[in-house]
Amino acid sequence: MKVVLDTNIWLSAIFWKGEAYKLINFILNKKIEIIITNNILSEIIEVLNKEVKFQKFIERYSKLTDLKEFEKAVTSLRLIAESKIQKIIPSMRSTIQASQIKDMEKMVKFAKKIGCKRVSFSSIHPAGKAIERKDLWMNKEQKLEFLKEVYRLKKIFPDINVTTNDPLKCLLRRENDLGKGGELVFDGCGAGAITFNVNSDGVMTPCALLNIPMMNVFPLTIKEITKKYQENQIVRDMLEMNLKGKCKDCLKKYQCGGCRARALIQKGDYLEEDPHCWL
Repeated sequence: MKVVLDTNIWLSAIFWKGEAYKLINFILNKKIEIIITNNILSEIIEVLNKEVKFQKFIERYSKLTDLKEFEKAVTSLRLIAESKIQKIIPSMRSTIQASQIKDMEKMVKFAKKIGCKRVSFSSIHPAGKAIERKDLWMNKEQKLEFLKEVYRLKKIFPDINVTTNDPLKCLLRRENDLGKGGELVFDGCGAGAITFNVNSDGVMTPCALLNIPMMNVFPLTIKEITKKYQENQIVRDMLEMNLKGKCKDCLKKYQCGGCRARALIQKGDYLEEDPHCWL
C-alpha cells in the first residue's frame, strides 16, 4: 500500500507527538510506503526554516532559498540521495504530455545523474484544472505509445526503477513487475483499496485524483479510522472490483482496475470503464 500525506500532517508529527505522529508511526510499522513529493518537501523545509530550534539543521540547506523552483527540486533530490536515509528513496516524478514522450529517456538519464533510484512517469489526468483542458489529455493511441516507452526504458535502465502509476500498464506486461512464483500482484488503480489520500483538513479520499470524501480522520482514533476504512463502500467495491463496462469482464481487472478518476470525470461514475483503455 502507498499513501501520500499532506504537509500539515508531517508538520504536526514533527512538532507534536499527537495523532499525526501516531499515524505516521503506524504506517511505517505496517511497512506501508509513504510517498512524498518535492512540493511537500519544499513546504516542510520552508516552515522548518522559520523555526529557531531547527536553524542549525536547516543551515546546510539555506542555499535553496536563492534558487529557482527547478533548481530547488534538483538540489533537494541530490541532498536526499546523499543523505541515504533509511526507507527514503530519492525519486523523480514527471507528468508529461504526448509531445514529451520522445524526451522520457533524457529525463531518466538526468534523474540517474542526480542520484535518483526511481523515476515515475504519468500522463496528465483529468483532475483539478486539467479537467477543462482536454487538449492536454492523451488519446488511446498516445497512451499505448507512452506505456510502451516506459517498459522500453525499464529494460535499458535496469539499475533504476522506471515506473508509472497508470493502471493500464498491466495490459502490456506478460508478467508482474513485482510478483514471484506466479503470484498475482495488484498493481493497478488501488484507489481506496491499497492507497488513500489525506488532505490538510483531515478529509480522506481514495486517492489524490479521486475527490470522493471517505471520512475525516482528525477526530478519530487509529482504531476508529481502521474500522471506518474497512466498512467504506468504495474500499469494498475496489477490493471486489465491482466495475462496469468492458472493465467488468476484463481478465486483467484484478491487476489493472482501470483509472477510477478518469472514469468519474469522463463517464460520471468511478466504477465505469477506463475511457483511455485501447482494448
